Amino acid sequence: HELGLLTSLTRLRATNNKLRELPNELGNLESLTELSVAKNLLSVLPTTLGMLTALSVLVLTENPLQMPPEKILRRGTSAIVNYLRVLQDAGGAPIDVVIRGEEAVAAFHEALDAARSTGCLNLRARFIEEIPGHALEGLVSQSGSPNLLDLDVNLISVIPMEIHLLRNLTTAKFNYNRIRDVPPELSMLSSLTCLELRYNYFAEFSRHLCGITSLQELYLDSNELQELPGEASRLCRLRILSISNNGLRLISPLSPLGFTGIVDLNLARNGIAALPESIGCMTSLTRVDLSFNRLTRLPSGAASLTGVVDLKLAYNDLDTSSLVLDAMLQLTTLDLAANRLAGIP
Repeated sequence: HELGLLTSLTRLRATNNKLRELPNELGNLESLTELSVAKNLLSVLPTTLGMLTALSVLVLTENPLQMPPEKILRRGTSAIVNYLRVLQDAGGAPIDVVIRGEEAVAAFHEALDAARSTGCLNLRARFIEEIPGHALEGLVSQSGSPNLLDLDVNLISVIPMEIHLLRNLTTAKFNYNRIRDVPPELSMLSSLTCLELRYNYFAEFSRHLCGITSLQELYLDSNELQELPGEASRLCRLRILSISNNGLRLISPLSPLGFTGIVDLNLARNGIAALPESIGCMTSLTRVDLSFNRLTRLPSGAASLTGVVDLKLAYNDLDTSSLVLDAMLQLTTLDLAANRLAGIP
């Protein structure tokens, strides 16, 4: 950008345009005291703005900014410039890593370097609150996408939309975080087969989750889900679905074309009182855990589940007449503890 050559520039005004990004070369304008870019389409400010130590007026209103975060933007020009300078010096490490010191920043960059050689980006248990999109962009631009992303045991509430850049990602682990939904961009990862989201804050099985049709394994245990919607059966490649220890009350009727490949279904420790007849469409099932629910009967469709070898129905409200087991001739494990059985079927 030629703009970076105008080192004597003190005022730059580009309000009311259609700018989606600012060039990194703005950081070369050391004499700049005023930068006005209000009423544009900016979502991210370049960290090089942190080099503008003379900047005293920064006008950013009416932009859909996501970075810096709102709490920094509210504090004004000086706070924004300082924030960006810290990020610039830290080479893209998240601010919550930066504030813990040089060792934490070094460890973050070591993880990025290791990902370039191993194909595994391991940022497990780093107290990370956000994943900088530019860090993912830098990783991909230098060495391509990792196959495995491990962000277990952090403080993440939002998965950045730049996740779609990790084209080779097959496994993503976000267990023990604060996530409430996934971005629609996750459905662009056609190689993603395993998604782990245990111990988060999901209150609904959103359409964004339903859109990740490449998934073969989905783990949503220990969230706050209350319903498994029929739309979830769009995940037609699933082989493992685990939603134990939620607040599930309703399992909606499923598409006869969906969930036909599931072999392992874990819905234990919920509040399910009834299953839809369409559960009979899951003809590939071999392991089913429905223990610790409120079931009073099994649907007649369960008679189609002839391949089940492991069936757990403990701690429900079933009696002998409510069981449909005569077609499950391959059963090797059957748990019926703590029901209302007057006899063994």
